[in-house]
Amino acid sequence: MIPVDSTSKFGFYKPNTLVNIIMLITRSIGNRWLSKRIIFLLRRIAIILSKDCIDTNLFNANLRMYTKGNVSEKRALFSPQIFEEEEREFIAERAQDNSIFIDIGANIGLYSFSIGNIYKRYKNTKIFSIEPHPDLFKRLSFNVSLNKDLPIHPREIALMDKSGQFGLSAPDENLGQGVISKKGKNLVTAKKLIDFIYDEKIEKISAMKIDVEGNEEKILIPFLKDAKNENLPLIIIIENNRELWKDDLIKLLEEKKYSELKNLPYGPSTYSGNQSLKDKGFDIKIKLLNESYYLPQIAIGWNDLAGTGRFAAEYIAATKQILDLDFTLGLAWGSLGQDKNISNPFID
Repeated sequence: MIPVDSTSKFGFYKPNTLVNIIMLITRSIGNRWLSKRIIFLLRRIAIILSKDCIDTNLFNANLRMYTKGNVSEKRALFSPQIFEEEEREFIAERAQDNSIFIDIGANIGLYSFSIGNIYKRYKNTKIFSIEPHPDLFKRLSFNVSLNKDLPIHPREIALMDKSGQFGLSAPDENLGQGVISKKGKNLVTAKKLIDFIYDEKIEKISAMKIDVEGNEEKILIPFLKDAKNENLPLIIIIENNRELWKDDLIKLLEEKKYSELKNLPYGPSTYSGNQSLKDKGFDIKIKLLNESYYLPQIAIGWNDLAGTGRFAAEYIAATKQILDLDFTLGLAWGSLGQDKNISNPFID
C-alpha cells in the first residue's frame, strides 16, 4: 500500500515535463474507443515515469492524486472526461443557492471537487463527502485543505442500516473497493443515513451520489422508509448492483416517485457498467370544473414540477362519463406533447 503524504507542500510531486505532456494529451483527446486505447497506453508510460503521486490541477482544484492502489483516482487523473462526466454535469447544471450534495462513498472526493467548483459560485451551498476508509479519508482531507474556497465537508464515517462499529476490508491494489466485513482490518464507525441528515441539520438534499460496492440497499432502503418526503433527494445517482442486492431497491425508488433515466448511463460502460441515474419529481393536478349533466370535468396539471425538469409537462384535460364509459380529451405540452405545433400557454 502506498503511504499517504499529507505533510509535503503542494507542488512537491509536480510531474516532470514528459508526464505533463502525456497528461495534456490524455485529458484532451476525447472518450471514444480509439481515444481510450491511447489513454491507457500513455497512462502506463506516465505512471512508470512518475512517483507514487502527482500534484495537479483537476476540476479547477489543486489535488494530490496517487498513481497506484486506487483505480478511480488513477483514471480521473489522466482522463477526467471519461470519469462520469455526464452525471457530474447533470448535478452541476442544477446548482443554486442553498444546494446540498451528499457524496456517499466519496473515495478521495473526485465527485465532490467537480461539483464543488460549481457550488462555490452560489450562496450557502454544502457538499458532504463521506468516506470510511482511513487512508482514502486522509487523501480526501488533505485535498480539501488545499481548496478552502470549496464548500466541501469531509466526514470519516460509514453509512449502514444500523449504527455501531464495523470492520472494513479493501484490497491494496484498489482501496476504492472497500466493503464492510467481519474480517476487515480497519475498524470504522457507522450510522444510518437518516441519523446523519438529522445530525448535520440537513433539511433538503439537492443531489446524492452513492457508490458503496453493493451496500447501496443497506443505506437507502431504511432511509426511504423513514425519511419525510421533503428530506428525499431530488437527484440520486446510484451504482446499479442488482446482482448483490437482496431487495428490489429500484422498485422502492420508483414507489417514491423516482424515475430511472435509462437513456442516461451512470458512466461509460468500460468503467461504470450498468449504472443509471435517478431523478425525483412532483406532480400537481387542479380540478377547475366539476362534471355536470351537460359539462365535462376540466382539470389542469403539471408534471415534474419540483424535480430536475427532465420530465416536465403541462396539460389540460376534459373528462365526461357517458353511461359506463369515461371519455377524455386533452392538450399536453413538454414530455407529454408530440408534435409541438401548439404553443404552451403555461410558459410561452
